[in-house]
Amino acid sequence: MAGASAPAPGGLDTTAALIEETGAAALPLVADLHDRTSLVAALGTVVDRWGGLDLLVNNAVDTGPGSMVPITELSVERLATKLEANVVAQFVLICEALPTMLAQGGGTIVDVTSHTATADPPGPVGDGRWGLAYAASKAAFHRFAPQLAVELGDRGIRTYNLDPGYVETERQQANAAALGLAGRYAGAHPVPAASRPCPPRPGELPPWGDG
Repeated sequence: MAGASAPAPGGLDTTAALIEETGAAALPLVADLHDRTSLVAALGTVVDRWGGLDLLVNNAVDTGPGSMVPITELSVERLATKLEANVVAQFVLICEALPTMLAQGGGTIVDVTSHTATADPPGPVGDGRWGLAYAASKAAFHRFAPQLAVELGDRGIRTYNLDPGYVETERQQANAAALGLAGRYAGAHPVPAASRPCPPRPGELPPWGDG
């Protein structure tokens, strides 16, 4: 994930440890959305280690400056940065994954998209809405799955767009705090309700909102 320099719970080491506690194997790898070489290397390592590739989930985004600025403050360079990290980087990964998937007879690609890709903002950025750079990059990315389905569906490539809505992950909470937007948006909790150890008392709203 680009722009996520500050550590947050739920990182690679923590996630890998949770996976290994279940008895499964984990292979934590670091890659940078702005470094195409690192993306190619990471995917190559996965294929070399596991001998194939069944699933690619494109979930990382650039969380650096520029996502929440009005058009009059958005530079061409900042827009290009968002497109590089949120569109081109995912295409690099897909291009690297497809030869292996096609050779083994199929595979699944899940693209985590966004409501901003398909909806008009209900208000300006200054009113707590999203900016052009993020929305434009997610809109371009949103076209990958249907295009792949049309061109490669008959060769075993299954592709999906997934819009989970706003989820209050640890990283999202850190990003909101850094932008001065803590508590501005009510998102879904990343842990299913039945698994939460301490539900709120009656009459209280949980910190992730009332959704």
